Amino acid sequence: MTKFKLSYRFKQKVTPYIFILPFYLLFITFMAYPVVFSLIASFSKWNGVREMEWVGLRNYVNLIQDKVFLQSLINGLVMFLMYVPAMILFALILAILLNKPNIRFKNFFRTAIFVPYITSGVAIAYIFMLIFDSKFGLANKALTSIGLPAIPWLSSILGARFVLGLLVTWKYMGYNMILMMAGLQTIPDSINEAAKID
Repeated sequence: MTKFKLSYRFKQKVTPYIFILPFYLLFITFMAYPVVFSLIASFSKWNGVREMEWVGLRNYVNLIQDKVFLQSLINGLVMFLMYVPAMILFALILAILLNKPNIRFKNFFRTAIFVPYITSGVAIAYIFMLIFDSKFGLANKALTSIGLPAIPWLSSILGARFVLGLLVTWKYMGYNMILMMAGLQTIPDSINEAAKID
C-alpha cells in the first residue's frame, strides 16, 4: 500500500514535467543552443570547417569599422523612424473607428485591412514594383497625367526608403490594428459611459 501511494505521488509530480518536456527540448535545440553557439562564434575565427580560433573582440572591432555595416545601421534607424510612428498612428485610428458599433460593413473593412499581413511578401513586393516603377509605374502615370514630373521612386535613396516604409506600414498596419482593437474591446462599458458623462 505504501509503495502504491509513493508510486502514485511520484507519477502525479512527474507527469506535468513529462508534458512540458517537448517544449523545453525544442527550445533548447532551436533557440538556446543557436544563441549560445552564435555568441561563442562571434568571438572566434571560423570558416565552418576547421576548428574555431579565439580572437576576442577583433570581429566586433572590424564590424564597427565596416562602412557597409554602419550604413545598414543608419538605414535601419531611418526606416524605423519612417514607418513605426505612422503605422502605430494609423492602426490606432482604424482600431477606434472600426470598434464603434454603428459602423456598417466593419467586418469587411477589418478583413480587408488585415489581409496584407497574411499575404506573401514576394507578392506585395511585386505589386509595389508595378506601382512605383520609374517608367511604367501607376504612381508616375498618375503624376504625369496631372502635369507633375515623374519621380524615380526605386532608383533614388529617398524614394526607395519612402516606398519601403509605405510597404512595411501597409503590411503590418492590420496586425497592429487587431491588437489595439482587442485592447479596446476589453475596456468595460462602464468606463466608456463614465467618460461620456464627464
